[in-house]
Amino acid sequence: ITFIRETKRSYPNGVFASHLLGFANYSMDEKSKEEKLIGQMGLEKTLNSYLEGKDGKINYQSDLWGYILPTSKTIVDPPKDGDDVYLTIDKKIQTFLEDAMNGVDEEYHPKKMMGIVANAKTGEILAMAQRPTFDPNTREGIEENWQNIISETAFEPGSTMKVFTLAAAVEEGVFNPNEYYKSGSYSVPGGIIRDHNQVGWGTITFLEGIQRSSNVAVSYLLKKMGEDTFLEYLHNFRFGIPTEIEGLENEASGNIVYQYPIEKVSTAFGQATSVTALQLIQAMTAITNNGQ
Repeated sequence: ITFIRETKRSYPNGVFASHLLGFANYSMDEKSKEEKLIGQMGLEKTLNSYLEGKDGKINYQSDLWGYILPTSKTIVDPPKDGDDVYLTIDKKIQTFLEDAMNGVDEEYHPKKMMGIVANAKTGEILAMAQRPTFDPNTREGIEENWQNIISETAFEPGSTMKVFTLAAAVEEGVFNPNEYYKSGSYSVPGGIIRDHNQVGWGTITFLEGIQRSSNVAVSYLLKKMGEDTFLEYLHNFRFGIPTEIEGLENEASGNIVYQYPIEKVSTAFGQATSVTALQLIQAMTAITNNGQ
């Protein structure tokens, strides 16, 4: 009987920021042409050179059967452990997020779901999770989605974009919450913008329009501040470019679609232009941190 010592990367928390952390397993190393424990995705892959460590070796003279000769001098080159890597992820907050997403997943069965918790003062990511997910120990579930959709997928943000349109309007001094407007529809070259209930709520204040997530209210605010001005705010909020978050590969940039009048108005209430979840969080920290 021969025993072979083998290194293994274990993940004691199971499903826990799985697409962020990734996993490592044995595969062929291109340089040494040997089977080695190598990171395959996530931080395990991008930080592999820090995490993997260095093998040690023993030099000695032996007989035909591998036994050390009595007169042989043994030279030991000890192995070196890989480096420790510390994340901004908070274990307790990450656990709460995973549990919350499990509850939503079981009740509503969404095709995709993303969750991020950030420190608005520092920009540190405290928790990050997505569904579908997988167990890095067994890789069960990974066939459903290999991507970290939080950083690699761009999408139309919908009404979450109205937060930034409103912020721009407030900053430019054109948002009067007590001013009235006619909800329901708004004509623009190339089409008609309608509220989500198709008919609106009659003549209401801009404050009520924002509370009701009125597309028409936001369209009027865009007209008040000017299309070029709003485009500057989109750039200031850092939409359209990667966040350059450390350690995550293939980050999407999103795309500011802002050529035709219908695209400009649509961008103001969350259509046409695409963003990533990370960009939304980064921009939102400016709102929740008093403009910083």
